Amino acid sequence: MQRLLSVVIISIFIFGFTGSGDKKEDTIRRLKANLEFLASDETEGRYTGAHGERIAGRFIASEFLKYGIKPFGDGGTYFQDVKLVTKILDTTSTLTLFNSGVEVSSVLKISKDFSVWGGFLPGKVDTEKKEEMVYVGFGITADEFGYDDYAGIDVKGKVVIFHFGEPFSEDENYFGGKAGTQYSNMISKFFLAASKNVAGIIYILPERAMANVERINTQSFAEALCFPDTSKIESGFDLPPIVYMYPSGVKEIFDSEKNKYEKIIGDLNSTNVPERFTLNTKISYTLSRSVTELSGKNVIGVIEGNDPKLKNEYVILSAHYDHLGITNGQVFNGADDNASGAVAVMEIMRQLVNEKKNARSVIAILYTGEEKGLLGSIYFVNTFPKPDDFVANINIDMCGRESIDTLFCVGADLSSPEFNELIKSLNKETVNFTLDYSKSNYEFVNRSDLAPYYETNIPLVDFGDAMEVDYHRPTDDVDKINFEKVYKTLTLVKSVVVEFAS
Repeated sequence: MQRLLSVVIISIFIFGFTGSGDKKEDTIRRLKANLEFLASDETEGRYTGAHGERIAGRFIASEFLKYGIKPFGDGGTYFQDVKLVTKILDTTSTLTLFNSGVEVSSVLKISKDFSVWGGFLPGKVDTEKKEEMVYVGFGITADEFGYDDYAGIDVKGKVVIFHFGEPFSEDENYFGGKAGTQYSNMISKFFLAASKNVAGIIYILPERAMANVERINTQSFAEALCFPDTSKIESGFDLPPIVYMYPSGVKEIFDSEKNKYEKIIGDLNSTNVPERFTLNTKISYTLSRSVTELSGKNVIGVIEGNDPKLKNEYVILSAHYDHLGITNGQVFNGADDNASGAVAVMEIMRQLVNEKKNARSVIAILYTGEEKGLLGSIYFVNTFPKPDDFVANINIDMCGRESIDTLFCVGADLSSPEFNELIKSLNKETVNFTLDYSKSNYEFVNRSDLAPYYETNIPLVDFGDAMEVDYHRPTDDVDKINFEKVYKTLTLVKSVVVEFAS
């Protein structure tokens, strides 16, 4: 990959970047027309799996067909069916603690002592079995730092308890010092624990998170969209029940242990390595959800490479096209988030298919389910037959608001320094944005559609405007879109795709 990047960078300085012959005003007129439809009330906020999203998906597919872009979805269509379920948590859900594993010592109540994470809880967890609990510090295995919270501990069939964050250090060579590393990512911790066939996961929230407890509780009881219980799409194994434990619940759990809550919290704020141990207290679950089946649709097209040796390598150009639907009669049109990114991808593909210069194949994918937990991108990456054939992922998420001269660049510097230099060179050659890297961190990457690609070790980048004022509000409408900025963004993104594809 480094050799490929070196060749690409050299080619920029020798040959420059060759742009499209399209008139700018025609391109902007087309962008505006496409975005006005995608972000209209007719698409009903493009909620994942809903009627409005299907209308939007069919529109994108019809444009791909009109442009001459080949379908790359299921059965020779433009659509990849993403099987999902909706789950709603029952308000009577409880966790029961057993002192010394025998007598009931406490009954923890949802919203007061804990909440349930995401949609990954099975439809019903109601068992009289008393599960053993094991405290495993941060729940991290980091070979590069010689650190393993699971070393010498058998957690199979047990409930693991671990904290947010990672070991404290001021040494930047040890867990990144104050900057931190990707090991603090909670989803990675959940997957690591699940890979060890644990019976459940208890994630200890920091006390500062209690300032947002109402929002956390609301999310627990909100309709959760996720993969079916039988699905192994996301991690290669089924995820167990995952609970956010509040301080009141944590204190109850550790009340009869030698290591009290206060000592455990104290270890987190020092350089002490947390002591891992099996608790005397056991736990049983009474958690339930109502479950309804549905499906979202990824929209996928491909421009096949014209080099016989390189055509089976893929540059991935992506954006999500779903949004938040309708709430209390108000349509959340999501003009910037992310109809702007979707129309930019559509236009780039239209230009590329006309130019026919790509040696490698270019896959354009418009994701479903980003707003519900990156569901479309996770499904695509984890069901692709040969992800080793991916060359790069260039993603666009919101590109029509904020300063016309600034664009946020996330992930390029983290995934590949050479790729980052390539982007800077292409930016200077084309539109000369001020590239803002202030949001380029592992936390942001893990909340974006870049996340599923990170484990493939390919260059990746997310371009966006970081709009806040109308973010996830019904006021994110077309009349606020700066189409000049959308045009500038697609110009830069196209240049990156062209260099990789050719």
